[in-house]
Amino acid sequence: MRIGDLAAAAGVAPSLVRYYEARGVIPPPARISGARVYEPGAVDRLRRALVARGLGLSLADVKAALTGEGSWSGVAAERIAAVDAEIRELRIKRALLRCLAGAELRERALQEGLFARMLGVLQRAFVGGARTGRIA
Repeated sequence: MRIGDLAAAAGVAPSLVRYYEARGVIPPPARISGARVYEPGAVDRLRRALVARGLGLSLADVKAALTGEGSWSGVAAERIAAVDAEIRELRIKRALLRCLAGAELRERALQEGLFARMLGVLQRAFVGGARTGRIA
């Protein structure tokens, strides 16, 4: 199977196939007259990589799971922890946005006080882990 056929079967551009090959996600194919010729299993491997990337797994994690250097359950568990943290952050942001949307912000003092309190909540909520506590 040539690169264009592989890309079409997975619904991606040939450049993505070359990129995944260069990163070791897809093993280097045989070459016939200079053209890449992939084995039939490459379609399944590429589709697995695409699904995993769509779930937010890093390319390094995808490669590790596909090559056996890591496990799908291990990388999935790590991603679940990250998603749980993202959900917590989004809930806090949603609550603060609801507060902001429902507030009568007619007086500047009220605005400043509300935003100062929100900034404090955001900074406390996002300290630790990958967060620095600074809101940019």
